[in-house]
Amino acid sequence: MAILKTSIPYAKALFELAKEKNMVTDIKSDTQSLAQAIDKSTEFADFISNPIVSSTDKTTTLAKLFGGKIKTETSNFLNILVSKGRISELKSVCEAFQEMANKESNTYQLKLTTATHISDDAKKQIAEKSLGDAKFEIETIVNPEILGGFILEYDNRMLDQSISTKINTFKKNILK
Repeated sequence: MAILKTSIPYAKALFELAKEKNMVTDIKSDTQSLAQAIDKSTEFADFISNPIVSSTDKTTTLAKLFGGKIKTETSNFLNILVSKGRISELKSVCEAFQEMANKESNTYQLKLTTATHISDDAKKQIAEKSLGDAKFEIETIVNPEILGGFILEYDNRMLDQSISTKINTFKKNILK
């Protein structure tokens, strides 16, 4: 999902609060959990985006769902998003916050796609070959359609070492 311009000021405010309270890592973890909840549950995503649902109902439901699971500062921030009518932008705000936190700590967010599950050591080796000594966090996706190899995405770059891409390239070269 692309980060919405209207989400950036909210993410920036949350980031400044997190820095001030020395809680960037904790709140980053909260934003990852919230974004995952939106990704995993279309019902949740629809609920927070539904203009018919009252702010009170949204605040109450968010407190029930995440109470005790996220930091108080994050919970209070969710209430602000509800009161300002921006809770539908929650995923975008979370992604913007994570981007700011990664930039601050000079950490790359990697997306590694493989045909099968691979060990953490293999993931680390792939990342280190591409990034050297830089810090990174890896999100892994298993997609059997790539047949083998991997696709590594980071910092608006893509390294496609998948077997399916190599086969398709080979086919195009033969058919010329």
